[in-house]
Amino acid sequence: MTTENEPKTQPAESQVPAKAEEKPKVEKHNPRIFVYDGREFSDPDPKMTTDEVRQYYATFFPELANAEVLAAVARDSKTAPGTREDVTEFRRRTGTKG
Repeated sequence: MTTENEPKTQPAESQVPAKAEEKPKVEKHNPRIFVYDGREFSDPDPKMTTDEVRQYYATFFPELANAEVLAAVARDSKTAPGTREDVTEFRRRTGTKG
């Protein structure tokens, strides 16, 4: 039982220091575009690695399963002026049958 003469055990709300909200650091990356056979494809998931994207598109284009990946090149965006996008090209490997 508390009486009016006893001190309050909890500080008033104004006396509680405000906690700084920690925001996770998000690195901004350029949007990725993937090119195969002269056609551009969007990024299915920005969290996927380039190799995972290649395997994803190999379900539609089986020849991509063994395709080589050319380095990403930054270019001005065609759809969003003033921004850049990273373009990665998939190229079929040439070989011999047999």
